[in-house]
Amino acid sequence: MAVYKVGSSNDIQISAFVDTEGIAKTSVFQKRGSASKVGIAESDKDSGGNIPTTHIGNSISLINSFIIFITSIDLSQIDKDNLDSVIDDTEVIYTFSGGPLGQEDITPTSNDIILSDDKRVMTFIKIVDMLF
Repeated sequence: MAVYKVGSSNDIQISAFVDTEGIAKTSVFQKRGSASKVGIAESDKDSGGNIPTTHIGNSISLINSFIIFITSIDLSQIDKDNLDSVIDDTEVIYTFSGGPLGQEDITPTSNDIILSDDKRVMTFIKIVDMLF
C-alpha cells in the first residue's frame, strides 16, 4: 500500500494519467474505516481514463482515510498478435499534490494489476493511505 502525507492544513489534489491503446476508465474513491466508499473523481467518457488535476479535500478531511484508484482498460479491440505488447506498454500513473512534500507520482506495481484470463481486460487498483 502506498502512503501520501497530507500535512495539517493543505488542499490536496489528484490526477490520473493513462497511456494505453485500449479503452480506459478511471474512478477514485475515499474510504474511511468501515464506512462505504465515496466517489470523489471519475474520468470523462472520451478522456482515455485520464483525470485532470482535481481538488479532493483539505488535510483534515483526508487524514486517516484511504484513496482508492481503479482504472479498467478494455483491450477487446486489440489484435491478438499485438495484445502482449499493448499490455506491456500500458502505463498508469496516479499523482498527488498539495501535501508538505509536494507532488508525488504513484505507479501501480504488478500486485496492483489484475489481467483477465483472456487478456482482454486489465484492472489497476491502487490504495493510498492518507497520513498526517
